[in-house]
Amino acid sequence: MKKRLALLLAAAMVLSTVPSTAFAGSDNRVSRVAVVKVDDQITDTRLIIENADGDWAKDKAMSFVLSLENAKWLDSMSRTDLDADTDPAVNFEGNANIKVEKLSDRELAITMPPGEMAKFKEGDRLFVDLSKTEATDEGDVKVTIDPRDSELSSGTYVFAKATKGSTITTIEKKVDVTESASTTSALKAIVIDETVAGTIEKGEIKLRLGGEFKFASDNVNLSDVAGRFEIDGTARLEDDSETLIIPIEAKGGVDASKRSKISLKDIKIYGTDDAEVGDIAEITVSGAGIDKATLEVGTFVQYGVSFTVEDKELPVIYSGAQKDSDDTETLEVTIKETVADSWLANRKTEIHFPEEVRVNSIDFTDFDKTINDISDVALEADRNNDPTENGGEAGGEQVVTIDENKVKFSNLDEVVDPTGKTEVSMKFNVSVEPGFTGDITATLTGTGVGDDQTITVAKAEMPFTVETKTNELKIDYRNTPINDITIKEAYAGAFDRDKVLYLEAEGMDFEDGFEYEVVAGDLKVDKIKADGGRLAITIDKPSIKTPAEIKISNLSLYMGRSLAAGDYKLSVVQDKDDTFFQNYSDKDNQMTGDKSDTVGFDTDEVKLIPDFVKVITAGRDQDDATFTKQLKVTIGAETMTAGKEEINLNGAVAYISEDNYTMLPVRAVTEALSDVATVTWDNASRRVTIIFGSRIIG
Repeated sequence: MKKRLALLLAAAMVLSTVPSTAFAGSDNRVSRVAVVKVDDQITDTRLIIENADGDWAKDKAMSFVLSLENAKWLDSMSRTDLDADTDPAVNFEGNANIKVEKLSDRELAITMPPGEMAKFKEGDRLFVDLSKTEATDEGDVKVTIDPRDSELSSGTYVFAKATKGSTITTIEKKVDVTESASTTSALKAIVIDETVAGTIEKGEIKLRLGGEFKFASDNVNLSDVAGRFEIDGTARLEDDSETLIIPIEAKGGVDASKRSKISLKDIKIYGTDDAEVGDIAEITVSGAGIDKATLEVGTFVQYGVSFTVEDKELPVIYSGAQKDSDDTETLEVTIKETVADSWLANRKTEIHFPEEVRVNSIDFTDFDKTINDISDVALEADRNNDPTENGGEAGGEQVVTIDENKVKFSNLDEVVDPTGKTEVSMKFNVSVEPGFTGDITATLTGTGVGDDQTITVAKAEMPFTVETKTNELKIDYRNTPINDITIKEAYAGAFDRDKVLYLEAEGMDFEDGFEYEVVAGDLKVDKIKADGGRLAITIDKPSIKTPAEIKISNLSLYMGRSLAAGDYKLSVVQDKDDTFFQNYSDKDNQMTGDKSDTVGFDTDEVKLIPDFVKVITAGRDQDDATFTKQLKVTIGAETMTAGKEEINLNGAVAYISEDNYTMLPVRAVTEALSDVATVTWDNASRRVTIIFGSRIIG
């Protein structure tokens, strides 16, 4: 919420600094798109520049440049090729101050004097005749407005299509093609446009399919703008339905000088068993004097449902954070049919989140090709399924329910439109179990949608981190010093007022005598104390501007005698009366109104650092005598190390015996381990005795 407010304020500040004249401009367009051969003059089209808001300057000249692509300006272009619908009319022909200057073959500069500019009111239009142009290259012929210092809006506009042939064959766009001849939609109209009148002649138009596609029938409808041509009898299929032949003939009594523009409609195709998803269907058009052309007319799809997520940065949802806020909302996801009626209304459909996630609510954001607005029939008001309590119509059926980490769809015939491709978009407000981190995924599953599809909709992070160095400790019973602990908020306000954060070291207790300080942020700590062996950190005032950082130093542990060697963890634990994390065990599911069952989590402990303490020596001896050094003895070496001290072995080097035992110098090793241990040698019995505290080893 804070982020959105900041963006809105920033946008408001930007808008407030933009002068009102920045929104003045023009509405630009062309009167028609002509069809022409390369090197021919383009005719019967104009550029229209409309005074959109009446803010064109009245006291200064307006100069702008028109640039062409795939065409050139003719030398005969002059101010007489300008016109306007102002009242009184602008005098283009007699006013020498109106200038039209050809800068190059492709650029034309136009200047309008202040006196003429004053005549343009809101809605008045300036016309530039584009008939004084000639196509130079194949493709779309475009004109671009460079407003320079004028109030015009810039833009690029297609005003002709140029070809080297005598006809141009086009199709508006591709359609989805399925493997079923009965369900495939008709192709968009195939348009054959003459660039030279009389090019198309009586004969047969041949449509040839490429790839793994076939024509579904020989049905086709033909119309001609010039009224010259019609189908001669009926069309027919050849080559195992891969070719459609359309015989045409010219009508009598029609002016043959008019350019024909033939439109072929209602053609259907389908994919064979060998077609694969994504294959492009192409049709090659030829015959009857038409320049041969190949068009992409469709894309092969299969029945199914896509499950996608918007292309934005993943939002962070903090584990154990307060639910039902903008900070616990996922990215928008969309369920969309690839082919109409793919989403089987009578089959199971569910969206599954990780076990550590609970769905609190759903915001349905968009619907397309649906019978009903899904939000009206989505969610039941209680276990008795009374849809009238949640915006639904009386007698309607529940469509969507929430069951902890699952969203379940049923009675989809209330929503899915079998005649169109249904599309539903939604966002989820979720809660994350304390301690869970990583990707929050959503999996669309069930017999109603085919194979499982998984997307990532958010990521979970801890609201704070605890940093320290691993403590490698020997058992020292009381007041064993350890490294400092630093606690950092992930965002300002992560630690709430009067909340208590309990840190617990496994198998050992924190002792009094430590110190603490807030080294970053505006958070205030009420107190930190050793409470029952745990560190209890009580927050007095939460941070507002800057994430807080708390440092605890001069720490020590009380370590029991029975600790074994190994790793001991540091955890944050919950207290029944003063929980730090939100567990949501409030027995209140606001989506279903259910008051009977516990929802959410019941987390007692979150492990923070698995190797907070490494115990490297086990429990002590009876008289408190202790080994305090680490020894390194190398086979055959004349010295060994005890801690950082190097000890000369005086020839008593370590070796490996014939029966593969490692033999160590007993006296040197024992005396290096402890100052209180003694070693004696009885030459008569050839016996070594080690005395360590009250223990005798011999």
